[in-house]
Amino acid sequence: MPTERQDLGRRGEKAVHDHVPCPRCRRERHLTSLPTNFQCADLICKFCGFLAQVKSTRLVDGHLPTRIMGAAWGPQRDQIIAGIFHSLFIVGFTPSKRLVSIDYIPGHVLQAVPHVFE
Repeated sequence: MPTERQDLGRRGEKAVHDHVPCPRCRRERHLTSLPTNFQCADLICKFCGFLAQVKSTRLVDGHLPTRIMGAAWGPQRDQIIAGIFHSLFIVGFTPSKRLVSIDYIPGHVLQAVPHVFE
């Protein structure tokens, strides 16, 4: 049985798959979940190989929280040092699990401001 956090993460990945075309090749419904615990990426485009991370969160009073917790800091830090930045989707849900927002941050923006990762 998945934990509440795991369920939220899966719901976020599904929301991106269902609502967002691949940012690179623009194909719809091609962003597919990678295996659980795949290092530093959650989705891959079945056509072009685009990789992205997904962070799902519950909105606080209708707004994104100021911090979103992530996992696997060690591998993330190693990729940052190596200059590898995957794009990021931030998916917001209400406490009642209704999808409210999907925000996209391209990898090159994250590379310009790596301090966003703590």
